[in-house]
Amino acid sequence: MTEDSIKRLKLLTTAIIERNRRISVEEWADVIRRDVNPEKHFRDLFWVGDEYLYPMIQGGVLATYTGIFFPWPDVHAYTRGCHSIGIINARNPAEAVPVDVGILMYPR
Repeated sequence: MTEDSIKRLKLLTTAIIERNRRISVEEWADVIRRDVNPEKHFRDLFWVGDEYLYPMIQGGVLATYTGIFFPWPDVHAYTRGCHSIGIINARNPAEAVPVDVGILMYPR
């Protein structure tokens, strides 16, 4: 990996590929719970904000609420690692869901 949002992009893309469609924030959280090993958080290349959020998700906080507890709500880290959301929504931008999925990281 070359950049700290690549892991986030991989998790988003995994959720999309497995479902073969758009995803919800809960579906992204399911992949995080399954694929992010809490014992290896510091071995994987995460952005510090991901280090904050992933343990909350794994601890049972609803994905729709984790963004409320995010300590840096004005940072635009989600946009650096959500390219696959734009690709899956390219055919129908009227139904695009990047904000709905992004609430995992940012409050609405």
